[in-house]
Amino acid sequence: AAIDHAARVWDMHRPGLVPVSAMVRGPARQVSLSPHWNGLFVVGEESPVGGPAHALFRENGYYGFTPKTLVSHSATVWGVSVSPWSNLVASCDASGKVAAIMLPYLSSNLDFVKHHIKMRLPLFQALVVPLAEGEQLKGPGHQGGHSLAQQLYGISFEDTDLEQESAFDQPAREHREKSDCCGQYHLNSFNTVCWSPNHGSANWLFSAGQAGVARLTWLGLYRRHLKDAAS
Repeated sequence: AAIDHAARVWDMHRPGLVPVSAMVRGPARQVSLSPHWNGLFVVGEESPVGGPAHALFRENGYYGFTPKTLVSHSATVWGVSVSPWSNLVASCDASGKVAAIMLPYLSSNLDFVKHHIKMRLPLFQALVVPLAEGEQLKGPGHQGGHSLAQQLYGISFEDTDLEQESAFDQPAREHREKSDCCGQYHLNSFNTVCWSPNHGSANWLFSAGQAGVARLTWLGLYRRHLKDAAS
């Protein structure tokens, strides 16, 4: 990813030629590759040119396929991570949200699938809450600095019950999160996310945020023994 808001992929056997794939969509924060999908995963921020925050997949084919939006965010997306074992991609944003989507959705033509970006899994969320008892659970105001916010507020993690999560109630959830989370101080921002690269611990997800808090989460995505995604 370059300063001109473009994400490019080169063939290492012929590095002097033009890129195999190039995409211009706005300021990119992180890119990631997967051994099972011939494409590039890109996350970025809101901009007048690129539009709203995004987590995209651009296929590195010969036909220049249109980038496909994986997960819609209401704030700048700081990190993306692709799991080579569980076929999941996770992304985190400045509003304290960590979400994932199953990559088999890329096998279908998403241009004809209505509301495919609602097929995500909202894994968990970080909220800024006051430390004093008896106060209302609301985000900090605009006055004060980073040190003052650390003294008055704490981080609360809310995990999503994946067994009861339904795609039908996500539009209402999106509207509520966009109005609440983006107005909070960015102590709840997640800046990095990473899946475990090992086969035996592929369900573990590492995340870290602006407040200096690192979190290791186990996601029970499989009832039986995890198999190789390539088989």
